[in-house]
Amino acid sequence: MAVILEVYVQAGCLGCEHAQRLAREVKRRLPQAEARIIDLALSEGQVNPAVLAVPTYMVNSRVRYLGNPHLQDLLAELQGLFE
Repeated sequence: MAVILEVYVQAGCLGCEHAQRLAREVKRRLPQAEARIIDLALSEGQVNPAVLAVPTYMVNSRVRYLGNPHLQDLLAELQGLFE
C-alpha cells in the first residue's frame, strides 16, 4: 500500500518551519513513504477542504495531526502502515 504524507504549511505560521523539518526527516528515514510539503500560498486553490489550520498533517488523504506531532509518533504511525 502506498503511504502519502502531506504536510500543509503557510508563511507566517509559527510551527511550519518545524513541520517542514519533520517532513524532510520522514523522507530521510522512510524513503518508501511519499512525503509532500504543500504551501497554501502556492497551492492555487487545490487544497483539501479538511485543512482548516497549519500545520496540518494528512496521511493517505486523512487528517492525522493539527499541529506538529512528535517525530517518533509520526514515524511509528507511518511505519505501521507498511506492516
